[in-house]
Amino acid sequence: MLAFILRRLLQAVIVMLTVAFIARYALKHKLGEGGLGTVYEAWDPLLSRTVAVKTLQFDLQPAQRAALDSLFLNEARAVAGLSHPHIVTIHDAGLSAHGVYIAMERLEGRDLRQAIAGGWRPSPAQAAQLVRRVADALAYAHARGVVHCDIKPDNIFLTRKDKPTVLDFGIARVAHGAQGA
Repeated sequence: MLAFILRRLLQAVIVMLTVAFIARYALKHKLGEGGLGTVYEAWDPLLSRTVAVKTLQFDLQPAQRAALDSLFLNEARAVAGLSHPHIVTIHDAGLSAHGVYIAMERLEGRDLRQAIAGGWRPSPAQAAQLVRRVADALAYAHARGVVHCDIKPDNIFLTRKDKPTVLDFGIARVAHGAQGA
């Protein structure tokens, strides 16, 4: 009973600290911005967990917006079908009053660009391990028809013990789905 009361109290506090909502997700703060979207830390009240929510925010004509929304949701479908320790896990995606969104696992750490800019210099063995893990993730995705198309330090996230996770399949091509993409 006490655990139930504490959980409800925590949920109430989270709602009070919320910046906004995207679908069921209570946005907390901005984690970063990329070429096509913004990523927020958010709370999922249904599953009682913290997630990252990526949104697409552009002022476009309705036809252009619908095409871009479709590409964005295609990213979610493509990546949601992948289950690999070095590829970000997608939990949910959809269209809300604020536009399309993807809810994914919330990672703790920094991207490879930030790590290098901050002075991190991997040993040759660390660099080889990092490259091997990213290559393994990409090979796994390619074997399932998903081509990333934008591998760069910004899209390789380093979590605990510098474990890489491939992010942002935003301009990925689904080899068997998108003709000429």
